[in-house]
Amino acid sequence: MNDHKVKIVGISDASAPFLSSPVIHTRYSEAVNFVGHERTQLSYVLVQSQPGVNAEEVCRRIEATDRLRARTTDQFRWDCIVYYLKNTGIPVNSG
Repeated sequence: MNDHKVKIVGISDASAPFLSSPVIHTRYSEAVNFVGHERTQLSYVLVQSQPGVNAEEVCRRIEATDRLRARTTDQFRWDCIVYYLKNTGIPVNSG
């Protein structure tokens, strides 16, 4: 996998994903070896603001830093929905 020899030591009996990509269960340290250190290692970080702090303001503060994108709960929810509608066959398969 990605020029690394991988030994399969078990097969899980999980339901098939909607996407055709295989699912691999491994330690984080091994996953980093497979994809390389030059790639983004985190997809997202979930945070909760303190009571009384506006979520949109927190997003603006986070995005003011270098190369980060922040989304409110509703924005993240819609980003996920739009991603699946545009990039997967789920709507066709479910429809």
